[in-house]
Amino acid sequence: IPLITKWGINQNGKAVHYYFNFSSFPKTVKYLHGNAKELLSGETIMKNKLIQLGSWDVKIVEED
Repeated sequence: IPLITKWGINQNGKAVHYYFNFSSFPKTVKYLHGNAKELLSGETIMKNKLIQLGSWDVKIVEED
């Protein structure tokens, strides 16, 4: 059951990490990058935090 991760650099030079849950089952992924903000919810994400993704969910995380 796929959990797809991608990343890139935005126009401000910050790393952006994308997490896509292409499944009808919830998933958990450990965030291994620098401190960041989840852009859709505004939640602060710290290194090693477990990110919960609902079914068919997406998280977009921008590093500080």
